[in-house]
Amino acid sequence: MKKNKGFTLVEMLGVTIILGLLIILVVPNLMRVYKRAQEKEYKLFMERIERVVIVYAENNKNNIKELGVIGGHLCINLQDIVDAGLLNSPQIDPKTKTILSNQTQIQIIRTDKDTFQIEYNPKECRSYAPEIPEFVMVDAGSYFSLALKLDGTVWAWGQNSSGQLGNGTTEDSYLPIQVKGHEGEGYLTDIIQIAAGSAHSVALKRDGTVWTWGNNSYGQLGDGTTTNKSTPVQVRGVNGEGYLTNITQISARTHTIALTYNGTVISWGNNMSGQLGDGTAINKATPVQVKDLSGTGVLTNIKQVVAGKGYSFMGSEGYHSAALINNGTVLAWGYNGYGQLGNQTTESSLIPVETIGLTDVVQITSGQHSLYALKNNGTVWAWGYNIAGSLGDGTTTDRHTPVQVKGPEGEGYLTNIIQIKGGYRHTVALKNDDTVWTWGINSSGQLGDGTTTSRLTPVQVKGIGGEGYLTNVKYISAGGAFPFGLGGGYCIVSKDDGSVWTWGYNLYGQLGDGTTTKGTTPKKVFP
Repeated sequence: MKKNKGFTLVEMLGVTIILGLLIILVVPNLMRVYKRAQEKEYKLFMERIERVVIVYAENNKNNIKELGVIGGHLCINLQDIVDAGLLNSPQIDPKTKTILSNQTQIQIIRTDKDTFQIEYNPKECRSYAPEIPEFVMVDAGSYFSLALKLDGTVWAWGQNSSGQLGNGTTEDSYLPIQVKGHEGEGYLTDIIQIAAGSAHSVALKRDGTVWTWGNNSYGQLGDGTTTNKSTPVQVRGVNGEGYLTNITQISARTHTIALTYNGTVISWGNNMSGQLGDGTAINKATPVQVKDLSGTGVLTNIKQVVAGKGYSFMGSEGYHSAALINNGTVLAWGYNGYGQLGNQTTESSLIPVETIGLTDVVQITSGQHSLYALKNNGTVWAWGYNIAGSLGDGTTTDRHTPVQVKGPEGEGYLTNIIQIKGGYRHTVALKNDDTVWTWGINSSGQLGDGTTTSRLTPVQVKGIGGEGYLTNVKYISAGGAFPFGLGGGYCIVSKDDGSVWTWGYNLYGQLGDGTTTKGTTPKKVFP
């Protein structure tokens, strides 16, 4: 019987080479698989921690000053999250397999309205709030202006013949004055939104109640009377029962319209053209519900409302209203003599009708006998009265359905718009680069381009003294009226530094610069 021979030197060398190759090829792959698994585990761990931190930030953004402002920083320790009951202690770091210290520093940075950036153990962990802009919202009436400060107070200037400045008098003011409190006691506070009507003012409080003052000829103050008020009064509830609550948005002309938290719409005041949408043409001194398209139910699923501008010799007729539905389409009702309801007719309607051909709308606004829609792609669409080119389509032809606003000098179309506001026969738009563009009538310099030449397509608003262009704008508004057919429009904007700038018609001091001199380029009002 033959005896088995051992491995020869060559065979052993071959086995060694094979084993070596296997180690070279397989082990790194195994290590990579392990590393990826470890990284995945760590990523999931950090994502879980981050979700918890974001929940903490969301829960505290209204209570912590630093998180209440975009750009604000809040430095916390992991222990703060544990103490809030959002995270169990201890936490094991899967990378180091050690207990994560409750003193681990976490930097929360508010980067946008609803988003936060998270950093762990940054080189410098600090809590601070950037300088807060003084004025956060402005609105233009017929001949007066309103401005809202971040502290919730309201300031007004311009015409005051009906008490619309809210300071307890009927004397015009060429400079900003603070709006008084109810019955003239103290000052109006805790306001989060303002709306300037033709000659009355509306303010929405943080608690969802609505306060009004000024002209009340048609019951537009909603207090159950038709008596003018020179200091704020609280709006009554629907049909005069209790007081109006749960309001999230307001708009005004000679009537007032409000959106509730559940998407229904309330209106009161002038109703001679059916602009209240309740199926009648009778003025209402207390709020009524806007009806749906059938006229039998209540309008629902609305996310924005607009009280449309109009004009007649007596100032009472020709008004309309509009609403933006959650699905991005538009409804309108009231006067339709110029096709401003957008339903391809000129027949007025006492209840809402659908505007034809609009989808993906994110914001609406009203001009004189006209409506405008901003789409989510940054384009602007307009319809209705087109005197002096107020629709911006390069013509003066009235439109009964929406048309797209042209670009500067009529080339292409206006794009990258993030905010729009209709005035009286002129329109203003804010671009995503914080520049301002206008079009329409310009008899009072309301387009802000240094001229009094009307424009059928958008022009860019100049800088102070006509040098350069206006920049860093955050909020825009346009107003005015046209007594006896004369141009009386103006614009008001607020910048990111909280300053307020105005231009255009100024007979009643509505530009707020202490004079009654019109301006064809922006003037800084304050601070």
